[in-house]
Amino acid sequence: MLEWLRAELYKSEEKKERVYILTHMSPIDCLESWANIYNALIDRFSNIIRGQFAGHNHGDLYTVFRDKITNKINNVLFMASSLTTYSQRNPSFRIYEIDLDTLLPIDYNEYRLNLGKWNNSPNDNIEWDLAYTFSKEYKLDDASYESYARLTEMLRTDRETIDRYDHNVKSQIGEFKKIKKNSSINIEYYCGTFPTQSLQNKCKGTELGKLDKIMDYIRGPWKNKSKN
Repeated sequence: MLEWLRAELYKSEEKKERVYILTHMSPIDCLESWANIYNALIDRFSNIIRGQFAGHNHGDLYTVFRDKITNKINNVLFMASSLTTYSQRNPSFRIYEIDLDTLLPIDYNEYRLNLGKWNNSPNDNIEWDLAYTFSKEYKLDDASYESYARLTEMLRTDRETIDRYDHNVKSQIGEFKKIKKNSSINIEYYCGTFPTQSLQNKCKGTELGKLDKIMDYIRGPWKNKSKN
């Protein structure tokens, strides 16, 4: 799959095409060795990749990819909430606003279905509510890489942003929960923006889980090093 992806990205680069990558699972949910190669491909072809879109997690999340040299964000993987009620969440969908010149996402609207309301309503014509507009929800200019850099930093330091983000991750209806006085900063969501399990664990000060280590050992090295 990775060989196919690399070949297709090379073709698109030669044709001066710009691409989106749509997947079911994000690299966070894949083997560490696989995710490392995928991250390298994103870094190499970030000049033509205009966005990544994944599902699987059923939560309103995102992952940022960084340039290996400058450490600046050079790509974003968007994970929208699900249309299903799995994990006891309200069904959601999202509409992106795309800049036609660059094809980069510049904002999006998140819609949710209020199950508590419509399950008790005799009206069959249900309506989806606008849950939020990304830029307004997090007080950002747009959905650019610079804005995601600001949001990521706020997830590390700002309790209000963390609570608001948690509210959206769980697809809740209405205003997010008020901040508790003297509540501590939880960096779980901040660490969750890193694209591999090892980077997330490093952020949290923990090690790769035993199962992940065993699976990576079984998988073996993804390349053979030259003896010369």
